[in-house]
Amino acid sequence: MRKMQIRFLIAAVILLGSGFLLRQCLHRPNSISSNPTLPAFYKMPDDKARLQFLTEHNLTPEASAPVRTCPVTIPAKEKDSSVYQMYSTLQTEQQLPLTYFCGCKGMEYTYTLPEHAYVSLLLAEDGLLLAAVRYDAAKPQTLFPVIESV
Repeated sequence: MRKMQIRFLIAAVILLGSGFLLRQCLHRPNSISSNPTLPAFYKMPDDKARLQFLTEHNLTPEASAPVRTCPVTIPAKEKDSSVYQMYSTLQTEQQLPLTYFCGCKGMEYTYTLPEHAYVSLLLAEDGLLLAAVRYDAAKPQTLFPVIESV
């Protein structure tokens, strides 16, 4: 009879513990979404969503200019070049997950802004924004963030 009580007690502890863990996983506190160290995730499956994203960040592409597209493969590991490091750092500052996607394929969409400026959005194949930069045509090596405050 004593063995039966011990088994019942162990089963109850396991069941209650599992329920507690499940509750913790399903009911995360709201503070997680406002944590500034977590990556920002933007899903943009089509041109309409990309234009809306740009508008929300106070960027208005020229309507008459075509959108340039270019397939891109993110390097399998971070490169040691100063340009890549600057690009990667800028993405980290915008809380974009570029470094999490090393080796992935994506598409770069480049929009023309007024006064010979451009904005490029790098998206994964499923439309997840991986990187975003602004730059001037006269100084393309000088990059600026698209997401000013996250």
